[in-house]
Amino acid sequence: MRTATQRTESLIHRAGRFAALALLVLAAPAFAGEVYVSASAGDDANPGTAEAPFKTISAALAKWHAPGTTIRVQPGVYPEQVTVNFSGTAGNFLYLLADAAPGQPVVLEGADDYSDTVQWVADVGSVWRASGVNVKPGQVLVDGTRLEPDSLPPATLPSGHWSYVSGTGLYVNLGGDSPGTHQTWVSVRPFGFSATGRSWLSIVGFTIRRSASRGINLTAGTSDAEVLQNEVTDASGYGILASQGARVHLAFNKVSGCGDHGIVLAHGENACTLEHNESFSNARPAQRAANGIYLEEATANLVRWNLLHDNQDSGLQMDPGASNNQSIQNCSWHNGDHGFDHLGATSNIHVGDIAFANFKDGFSFEGSASGNSMENCIASENGLTSNEFDLWVDSSSAPGFQSNDNILWNSTAQPPVKYMATLYSSVSTYASATGQDGRTLQANPGFVDGPAGDFHLLAGSPAIDSGNSGVTGWSNVDDDGLPPIDDPSTANVGLGPVAFADRGALEFQVATTGIPMPDAPSNTFMTASVSPNPIRATGALTFSLPRSGRVQAVVVDASGRVVRRLIDHDQATAGFHSVPLNTGGRDPLVAGVYFYRVESADGTRSGRFVVTR
Repeated sequence: MRTATQRTESLIHRAGRFAALALLVLAAPAFAGEVYVSASAGDDANPGTAEAPFKTISAALAKWHAPGTTIRVQPGVYPEQVTVNFSGTAGNFLYLLADAAPGQPVVLEGADDYSDTVQWVADVGSVWRASGVNVKPGQVLVDGTRLEPDSLPPATLPSGHWSYVSGTGLYVNLGGDSPGTHQTWVSVRPFGFSATGRSWLSIVGFTIRRSASRGINLTAGTSDAEVLQNEVTDASGYGILASQGARVHLAFNKVSGCGDHGIVLAHGENACTLEHNESFSNARPAQRAANGIYLEEATANLVRWNLLHDNQDSGLQMDPGASNNQSIQNCSWHNGDHGFDHLGATSNIHVGDIAFANFKDGFSFEGSASGNSMENCIASENGLTSNEFDLWVDSSSAPGFQSNDNILWNSTAQPPVKYMATLYSSVSTYASATGQDGRTLQANPGFVDGPAGDFHLLAGSPAIDSGNSGVTGWSNVDDDGLPPIDDPSTANVGLGPVAFADRGALEFQVATTGIPMPDAPSNTFMTASVSPNPIRATGALTFSLPRSGRVQAVVVDASGRVVRRLIDHDQATAGFHSVPLNTGGRDPLVAGVYFYRVESADGTRSGRFVVTR
């Protein structure tokens, strides 16, 4: 059985290969130069070449920050906060790029290590003091556990708590042990990356640990930025925040263990895309409130293909002012409150979302959350131990609510629906009474392994070939980046232009036992992507053609120059194609940012990939 993490890694790998819009940007940026940073071999007096790199990211950025500049950061640990006071221009990003490799991350460390007994002295009772801490920490982590902050005098500090007194240091009570005998981290740098009112900024591939406040902090109108393939762990507050800006692209990030929400859009943030992120195990120390993704006063954003699980509160939470957002094919499971929660959030749509085994409701609409809709969604096994529901709509949220073509099912007698004040043990009874969900099914959705977070469909699932492809927000590729496939053993009872589209986030693939494979797409959609991304030595451009015909594929460098003509064929066969991308040889693809473009009779697919060393 695959674990949820293994499934996530598999999904990200497949999405990197087959999702047509993985890591797209608006245009190829003009090349301004590459600057190198190495924590182990650099010096901030150096010029920043590959042979003589800077030692810190901040020093490199202060000196070299013209639009189109790429700051390449080599593997290592960087105990610094990177405050970005510069912008790119339209189509000319300012790039901060981690040259990470498997087992060799580029780490922004937000905490200082206090795991040495010489850093601590016994103070009073079981309390110990570290005089070397001269700023108030954002958090104290001992053996991976976040201690409770306190304002009590050190002499009365309870076990498991810490306090800070200016001029004397940090006080910690572990019940007797010196914190120096444990793995103790004291978070003193507020952010990993912080940008205020900047634009055309790209942050790619970093590991950001133990920030005293937020891992990545984009505020006061930071717009037209992209945050891609980063891993944020154990931030004291939010993992990633985008606030008061627009058109921020957050993709393929992994956020976990933070002391508040994983990913946040707030205070007017709009027209952003959040896709293929995983946000899990986020929790506030003393209050159940941390969500996987949190939207407040955020409008017209696209949230799709995200994995949200094991968070303290809900997987996706929309609060007042979150309106006109689209939630498409997200998977939300094992969260401590709801799968998808709406409190005063209006006119949002859900298409193909999955809510499974959340402590309370799968989908909850409450507190005047009017005008929302859900189509092609699956909610199963939610609220079984808390007497909650797969779907709950309170009286104030019923106006304008629309719901159909879903699957609502529990394996127990727990009623799947509460609509206004009435509990319904039968979806058909609920549909007759309310006029909602006339085509919604009450049947086992047939997941491969729901408890392990694998929501691919087994053969015979009622979700197969029964979706509505005509609804607003319907996606022509699924969470794996694969298009609809017609299962010949299942009658096509779906609605809309593709009668064999499935319900839920993952399309059943006929050639397998339920696990999607890229071998024989038979459809009207072309897909293309590069894998792995970034490429270190070898990779491949993969694409699928729905029919035979002319196809051209090229690679373009950051200046817009065509550097590879991969294929130019008048009669390429239909189906799956893979073209090698080697970084060595007589004409290597040197380290940098590149763009692929595949053109056929069925359209054009393009995207960005990175070559590292």
